[in-house]
Amino acid sequence: EFSLHSATVLYAARVSTASLVLVDARCIVLCPSSLPRCLVNTPNRSMTAGPTAPPPNDLAPNGLPYPPMGTKRPPPRNEWARLSPTLTVLPEDPVKSTHPFVVAQARDGVGGGMGLFVYLGIRAGEVVWAERKGAGGSTTAIPRTRAWIDALPPTSRAAYQHFMYKTGEDEYQSLAEFNDVPVERYPEVRTVDVSNYMNHSCDPTCWFVDGGDEWEGAMVARRDLRPGDELTFDYATSEDDDRAESWVCACGAPSCRGHVSPQDWGLPQVQEAYRGHFLPHVADRIAHATGEPIPSLEPVDMAESTWWLRLQADPAYAPSPALMPSAIAGRATESERALARCAARGAALELLNRQAAALIAQHRLAVREREHIGRYIEAGARIPRGEVVM
Repeated sequence: EFSLHSATVLYAARVSTASLVLVDARCIVLCPSSLPRCLVNTPNRSMTAGPTAPPPNDLAPNGLPYPPMGTKRPPPRNEWARLSPTLTVLPEDPVKSTHPFVVAQARDGVGGGMGLFVYLGIRAGEVVWAERKGAGGSTTAIPRTRAWIDALPPTSRAAYQHFMYKTGEDEYQSLAEFNDVPVERYPEVRTVDVSNYMNHSCDPTCWFVDGGDEWEGAMVARRDLRPGDELTFDYATSEDDDRAESWVCACGAPSCRGHVSPQDWGLPQVQEAYRGHFLPHVADRIAHATGEPIPSLEPVDMAESTWWLRLQADPAYAPSPALMPSAIAGRATESERALARCAARGAALELLNRQAAALIAQHRLAVREREHIGRYIEAGARIPRGEVVM
C-alpha cells in the first residue's frame, strides 16, 4: 500500500551517538476522531519529553514556518499530535497543494537552499502538485507585469524574483504572501506553500500536465520516485523571459546543460524531451519559432491520479479497496471488521500521511541493508526519549 491506514508506533527508549535502541514497541490503530480509540496491547503512558525546539532557520520538519512566539498553539489535531512532541508543534499545511509524501527540507548539496523531497514512494504519473482555480489569495499569487516588478525597491525585487515564475506573456507570479503585505516587507515574508521550494533539474522528476478546467496547474511524477528523491522540473518548460539572466546549473544530472538560460526552450533536444509538457506561453513561442505546431499539455485524469486530493474532500474515502465500507462487510472475522472500522479515512488519513512523512524527515530515517543482517531502518538524527519514531 502506498498510503498509511494503520500505524505502528515505536518509542525511543535509549539513545546514543552510535546506535538507536528501541524497546517496548506497541501497535496503535488510529481511529477517526468521531470513533473511540482502538488500542491493541498498549498501556497508558505519559510523555516525558517537552516540545522540540525549532531548527535554527525557524522551519518545522515539514518546511513550514513556526508561528511567531506568543501565538496561541492550536489544540492537537489527532492522538499522534498528543503523543509526539514533534507533531504537537508541527504547523498545519494550509495550502495542501503538494503530495503528502513530500516534505520541504534544506538541501545539503546541489546548490544548497531548500528543496522538496520524497519520503514515501510515489508512482510515475501520480500528481505531485495541483492548484485549483479560484483557490483564493492565500494560495494564488496576483499576476504582475515586468514593468511592475522592475519598479520594486532592489531588496524587495530580489525577494520577489527569488520565487518568481512566468505564467503568460508579460505575466509573472511569485509568493501568494506578497498579495497582502507592503512591498518594503517582501524580504521578511515566509511562505506557507511548500511547492514554492521546487527546484530546477536538467533531468527532472516531474513535469507539467493539463488537469482540466478545474485546475490552475498540475504536475505529475515523470518516473517512479523513491524515498530521498527530490521533486524537480526543468525551468525550460515554463521560463522564456529574454531579460532574465542565465546561471551555472548545479543539478548534477548526467544530461546537465551546464547553464540555465531563458532561451533553453529553443534547444532541439529540450523541445523533443518535453513535448506535451510545456506551459502554453512557451509552447506558443516554440511553434512561432519553428513554424510547426507543438502539442498542448498532456491531459491527465485527475480523479485517477490524485487519491490524496480526494482524501481532502471525501470523509469516507480510503485509497485501499480493502478499507471501503463495501469490503468491510465481507471480512471473515469480527476482529478484522473492528480494525477496518477503526482505520482512518478522508482528511484524517490525509493528515496521517503528512505526519508520517514529517517524522521520517525529522528523524532522517532510511532503509539500509547489510550482509548477515538484511534490511533495517537507520536514524540519521538524534531522537529524544519519548518521541514517536515512526
